[in-house]
Amino acid sequence: WTITEDTTLTEDHNGRIIIGADNITLDCGGHTIQGPGSGSDSGVRVFGHDGVAVENCDIREFHIGIHVEAAVGTLVRNNALSDHPQNGILLIRGANNSTISDNTVVDAANEGITVVESSGNILDRNIVDETNKGIYLGDADGNTLTGNTVTRGRSWFTIGLGEGSDNNTVTGNVVSITGIGI
Repeated sequence: WTITEDTTLTEDHNGRIIIGADNITLDCGGHTIQGPGSGSDSGVRVFGHDGVAVENCDIREFHIGIHVEAAVGTLVRNNALSDHPQNGILLIRGANNSTISDNTVVDAANEGITVVESSGNILDRNIVDETNKGIYLGDADGNTLTGNTVTRGRSWFTIGLGEGSDNNTVTGNVVSITGIGI
């Protein structure tokens, strides 16, 4: 399903949602976007569209919960993401100047929130629980991580700054670890 205008869900939805226009909002109103439990789909995909908001969604059992790529000024707020084999939230390749706030990611097999090749993003007040890697930045500059809580990491780290990740600010986060902290 591709949306090209502001959309508010009035019931649960099975299958992915693709954002197909700039400056629109997907408000799930607390409803579920249900995935197939396997495969390579993303629950919500924003590719090349700026000024998009994705909020109040309960996204379950996709390969990636919310995938933002080559998009500027995306707002991802107040979403619950669970049971994703790869990532809960992924910002990649030019997903710049976005705000990721007040989301809860539980049981993402790889990383809860991932920012790769993207800059100027704010990750604020997110909760990440039961992931291999909590929050990861790779080749990502000038991002701010503040007030996030990362708990019960399965093996790796709770917050990781990978190679090429420079001038990031990490303050006021709470981590509870089984592996490496920050």
